[in-house]
Amino acid sequence: MIEEVEPDPIEDPDPEPDPDPDPEPEPTPTDSLSFEFDGQTRYYLLYLPENLADNAPLVMVLHGYTQNVTWAESLGFNALADQYGFGVVYPQGTRDILNNTHWNAQLSYTSVDDLGFLTLLVDSLQTQYSFDQARTFVTGFSNGGFMSYALACAAAGTFRAIAPVAGVMSGITWQTCDPDPTVPVLHIHGTADEVVPDTGLEPDVAGWGGAPPLDSMMTFWVLQNACNQTDTVSIDDATTAFFSKDCVDSLEVHRYSLEGWEHIWPSMEEGASFNATELIWEFFQKY
Repeated sequence: MIEEVEPDPIEDPDPEPDPDPDPEPEPTPTDSLSFEFDGQTRYYLLYLPENLADNAPLVMVLHGYTQNVTWAESLGFNALADQYGFGVVYPQGTRDILNNTHWNAQLSYTSVDDLGFLTLLVDSLQTQYSFDQARTFVTGFSNGGFMSYALACAAAGTFRAIAPVAGVMSGITWQTCDPDPTVPVLHIHGTADEVVPDTGLEPDVAGWGGAPPLDSMMTFWVLQNACNQTDTVSIDDATTAFFSKDCVDSLEVHRYSLEGWEHIWPSMEEGASFNATELIWEFFQKY
């Protein structure tokens, strides 16, 4: 069990207190929590719908580089959690040498043990809140997508499925990935993304680069899941989906390619044909 310490100093998501509260007020649904790990105080937000059942699923949402838990919580997972009965945890990355928040997705320029932190966080929440150990999922944007892949490769027994958005595998993750068990993957990426291009990153980008183009990377996951069939579906003029099915243990690998889209979390408000948050939960529901 992790030991909680002082509340998150980054940002308190709780509303202003009622000047005349009830004698026994209801707890705030989103709790801001922290604990000591590897000599650092680590922070996270936890959203628990009312009357959450035992053995409910848990979804971990990872922000991107320079971002924070407040941005991640704005993506809309809490509303889906209320509707479908799952918990959501939003961990906060630490500062790197440039003073930017980041995840160490097996990068070469940082030594923060985010693999250990995120795995311990999930294990503790599963114990404390009786989440289903077989239905814990992770999604993330950009650097959070890199981290999702690192977790799929190094902690596959903890996470049932992953859904990276605009994030690929770091060079070290690509070179060492051997997931056991393998995991289903949903990947969303824009073809005009210049921050994390789908053509791959050069190996000398401070540990970020070294993975091949996205086509080859997704082929790796199709082979890992032993998929025998891939259907290409045109969703609209800008969106092509690749659904790899007939895989081992009924797992699947999905990829959504958005023509002309840059480095962004797609939503219908932004002009996409789908809401990435809803699409990700629909994928997780399969498992």
